[in-house]
Amino acid sequence: MVYLTFDDPTTVSDPIYEAMPEVFDGVAYGAIHTTGSVTIDLRAADGGSLSTAISSTVSVKVILMDAQPLN
Repeated sequence: MVYLTFDDPTTVSDPIYEAMPEVFDGVAYGAIHTTGSVTIDLRAADGGSLSTAISSTVSVKVILMDAQPLN
């Protein structure tokens, strides 16, 4: 499971984390999981192109859970 927050941990004592996928300020955030890595995916929520990169502090929490593939 992947969560993100735009709350700056140096100024906010209890940041609020949102579960991904998430849309914030017109940007759709998603997570792609593979063995040994997690990639954060950014796309314009309206299907267009993103014009700028993230310019604020972002914190991400990744929670690992033991799982087995379904057959």
